[in-house]
Amino acid sequence: MTFQETKRKLAESLWLEIEHAILQSPGVRHSYKKLKAFDPKGDTAKYNLSLDIKKLGELIQSEEQKSRHNSPEREHPSSIF
Repeated sequence: MTFQETKRKLAESLWLEIEHAILQSPGVRHSYKKLKAFDPKGDTAKYNLSLDIKKLGELIQSEEQKSRHNSPEREHPSSIF
């Protein structure tokens, strides 16, 4: 498998995980039901929203840095040895 094929497969896998997380989210389900009640004709479909994968990556990295910074190991470095 070439580098490009591997990269594509990883991107597809990430997208499937994102879709799964979105579909399982109680907040998303609740908001969708509210939207459907507000717009039974489905006219809001004209707002084709997209996911900014670059922004998602930045948010994930930021959250990881925060959690590493706030982890107990950070306060007690000797505990990792």
